[in-house]
Amino acid sequence: MSRVRLVLGLAVVVVVAAGGVALADSADPPYAKRLQILEALAARYPGHVERGSPIGRYGLWAGIVMQTTWQKNSGRDRIGLWSLVNRHLSVEPSTYAGLLEKAGSNRDPRVLCASTHPADVCEAWLRYLVAAKQGLPAPTLLRLLWHAHTTAIVYGLRAQRQLFDRVRTTTLERNFWGSWIEIVFLLEAAHFPTDAATSVRASKLLMPPCSPLGTPGCRLIVADLGQAFPFVSALALRPASIDRGLREYETLRTNPGALTAFELADPSLGLALRLYLAIAR
Repeated sequence: MSRVRLVLGLAVVVVVAAGGVALADSADPPYAKRLQILEALAARYPGHVERGSPIGRYGLWAGIVMQTTWQKNSGRDRIGLWSLVNRHLSVEPSTYAGLLEKAGSNRDPRVLCASTHPADVCEAWLRYLVAAKQGLPAPTLLRLLWHAHTTAIVYGLRAQRQLFDRVRTTTLERNFWGSWIEIVFLLEAAHFPTDAATSVRASKLLMPPCSPLGTPGCRLIVADLGQAFPFVSALALRPASIDRGLREYETLRTNPGALTAFELADPSLGLALRLYLAIAR
């Protein structure tokens, strides 16, 4: 059995089409292609299909689909901070799915990922994919998907730190990006649902429709941001950094109960989290 080794910046082979057709693709495809790859994978491993919604067929992946769509529509596909992280969530999971689909009866994530890099990311995605095929309960699949999601983000933040530091954008945009990553870590700890209905509402009501923040047409005012203003301003006006986000991640991984402590210690972060959690009620 061949092993797949992920190397950032190199070409990868991604299984994206129904019927097992493999398409050779760049490791950094444009967002239209990213969505095609992501949607094909989500349709094969939805975890929990939601009826009555156009993206309900993507199941628990709806959150990533909506985030990728929002980044594309708001122009954040042109901002490296967002694009670098998104690639780990929209493109690379399909590579791991290809590894699994070629494995035959041997579906032990630890064995399959033994010669991959990063092995922990590979194992996290495969645990979800295997569980989805086994038809495990939706709450279990949600937990596994969140774990893979944040494990991939953290790997990207650490491995590509210099690239993130070199991205040129506004201070407001960088703060919002860094603070949003912190919110993502908190959402995992809160077991936030990633179904279609919740993800569509969150994208529509809370995420800024323009970019980068602080530029003409995308100022930190209600006229430019509309109903997203309270959430966006709470995050864009607080200093954020990769180191701060990683410290939060490590704390929450060892002590998920620290969620409340983060809310209380940082009023702006707490307000943004409450606004986001309210979407699911």
